[in-house]
This record gives sequence, structure tokens and C-alpha cells, in this order.
Amino acid sequence: MRLVSYSSELVNISAFWNSNALDGSTIDLMTIVVKAATVNAITTLPASPASINPFQEAQAVRTRTFELDMGFSPPMKINCVSMDMNRIDQAVHLDDTEIWEITNNSDMPQPFHIHDIQFLILTRDGSQPPENESGWKDTVLVMPRETVRIISHFSDFSGPVNPYMFHRHILEHEDSGMMGQFVVI
Repeated sequence: MRLVSYSSELVNISAFWNSNALDGSTIDLMTIVVKAATVNAITTLPASPASINPFQEAQAVRTRTFELDMGFSPPMKINCVSMDMNRIDQAVHLDDTEIWEITNNSDMPQPFHIHDIQFLILTRDGSQPPENESGWKDTVLVMPRETVRIISHFSDFSGPVNPYMFHRHILEHEDSGMMGQFVVI
């Protein structure tokens, strides 16, 4: 079995980010060789999937909005600003449950990643997410012109000077400033 990057099939990728030597190339990333099971192999599946105790929207004490934009000046922004290591963008209170609304204002799908927490997807443009998105996440793919609402509980203290990150989960876009920082106080 092969894991292959088919980036040669992408069209006009340089219009979205700075290209590199591997952009536009189809390359093998990994080969997986499956052999016979060993004595210690797991041979039975659990009787039922793990249960999820979802957060309820009524538990949320606030809703925050995040707008992802791939404009031109500066080119990569969240809420109209590019990353600044000397700025804390959001302050969340310890043990609060919050809803984050992430809107993709660009024409390109945007994976949005949040450090420190796992979250549940509440809605995609006002509709229930598909079944495969009903579990815990730390990244959500926000399609062009779409708003995704997520809910999470912030139980890890970071203090006013030890931030966590939220960002677009494509390296070239992170490097271009599509990141922000939050603290849990």
C-alpha cells in the first residue's frame, strides 16, 4: 500500500501560497507493508464505540467569531490581523465552555486547528454536521464561504503569558501570518 501526494493535480497553487520544489509534483510519501498477524495482535473489536458526553449549547458562556481571510494587505489574516507574537488575541476563562464561530471568507478550503482543546462541531452553515464529524476534533475543515460553529470546554490553565495557538493548518499560510494566540486565565 502506498501513500502518495498528488499535488501535481492541483491547479494554480501558487495563487494561494508561495510554492516550493515539491509543489506540482506527484511523490510517494510512504509505503506500508502488511504482514501476518502476531501472537499479540488484537483480534476482536469493542462491542460498542466509545461514548461521547457532548457539551450543550446552553452551557456556553460566550460565543467568539473568527474570520479567515486570504486578502492582500496583509495577505493572511484571522479577524483582519496577521500573527504577532507580542499580542494575545483572545483571553478565555478557566473552566468556561465557549462556542467559536469560524467563517471562511476565501475561495479555498481552510483547515482550522486549535491547540490545547478538543471540540465538537455544532453546525456547518446552520445544518447538523455529517455523522463522521460527530466525534472529538482538534481541526475542522471550513469550506469556502462557510461558517462552522464548534463548542469546547477550556480546562487547562495557561496564565496571561503562556499562550496557546489557533491557526490555519497549512504551513505556508501559518508562516504568512494566519495564526493567533489565546490564553486561559
